[in-house]
Amino acid sequence: MARSTIFIVATVVALVSGHAHADPKSNWPKGSDWLHKPTGQDMAKYYPEKAQRDAQPGRAIIDCDVTAKGLLDNCRVVDEFPASYPFGEAALKLGRIFRIDPKTVDVNDPTRNRVIVPIIFNAIGKPPPPSGFLAGSDALALTLGVLPKTKNAVPCATAEKPDQFCTLHALEWEESPWLAQTLPALDGVDMTSGISVLQCRVSAERRLTQCVATGDSTPAGRKAMLAVADMMVAPVKALDGAPVGGGLVVIPFDWSKITPLARALKRP
Repeated sequence: MARSTIFIVATVVALVSGHAHADPKSNWPKGSDWLHKPTGQDMAKYYPEKAQRDAQPGRAIIDCDVTAKGLLDNCRVVDEFPASYPFGEAALKLGRIFRIDPKTVDVNDPTRNRVIVPIIFNAIGKPPPPSGFLAGSDALALTLGVLPKTKNAVPCATAEKPDQFCTLHALEWEESPWLAQTLPALDGVDMTSGISVLQCRVSAERRLTQCVATGDSTPAGRKAMLAVADMMVAPVKALDGAPVGGGLVVIPFDWSKITPLARALKRP
């Protein structure tokens, strides 16, 4: 393993452990043609009262069947955070508001009669809940060879450049899989703890290439990481404007969050 990768892994793991996350999108499944989704007023109406008083952000993920009329049915809560607040109950109430275009529903097709919806409850002035449950989230672009005094510079040593520094830049994927799309790739992953990091180069087409899985990942874990990376398209620039094309990106995989959720979502 290259020394540069070791240092980058240590830095990325520290950031993830400290909840240094970009704002997660609501992640309404992109494959569904939504006719109706909750509004801001709906979110405020069903925001748990205790969480409102405490200015506590949270999330819940619901797994639902879709009826021939495009309504969500038989919804169940598969994840809520933090567990001390009833965000799951609120998400179930919001689930009654969703409606999908019935023309896109086939009740006999497992890929068209089910929807998995992460619902994010944001609190003003508070960071959003961590999005590490979604494989491929919390990615960072690297700018190598910066001066040590550069803002937010961290060591990125290699055998050739032991004194090298780099900066890390949060990014939002141009294209990325929604939660249901990651499940086939995650099926069979045998890791339920630890954080692995995938380091890739961004091609001219903004696809991820030359990917190397690092950390204490198993063969099944590495296979899943590479499969998820194959679904990604990088943006032209990171959220702070730093260029991404042609450079390196690192993607943390927090198995303590990803694997239990994938198993909870697995259906016969």
